[in-house]
Amino acid sequence: MLEIPEIDNVNLAFPTDSHIIPRDQIPKEYKSNGEKSRYAEFYMHAWYDSTGKTFEEMALIPRDGVDPKLAWRAIQNTSGSWDIKHQHKEEAIGYMLNEWYEHMWYEGDSHTVDGVEVATLIRESS
Repeated sequence: MLEIPEIDNVNLAFPTDSHIIPRDQIPKEYKSNGEKSRYAEFYMHAWYDSTGKTFEEMALIPRDGVDPKLAWRAIQNTSGSWDIKHQHKEEAIGYMLNEWYEHMWYEGDSHTVDGVEVATLIRESS
């Protein structure tokens, strides 16, 4: 699993590329060769899409052993960086989402995990 960097408050407020995955370390299945990975697509909908989806509506189930707050801070740091090209940013975020989260959807969308409605899983884990 990809290691989650610890992002301090300064790097969160003023992101730099010091914690961003170098492009040559991102597996090729996340590279944009005219098509985005489903993980990059998921993230980019909240950033650019006119569907009205927002980051606050993202529902993410972290993989075992992943601290979701640390993972999200790393994603925010990458998202906010002006030091890298947009294509690199999409690829890195797609890779991080896949590595750190098992399931992703937007709240309000119908979604099941192993045949169980997601809303049920959220209530049971709260």
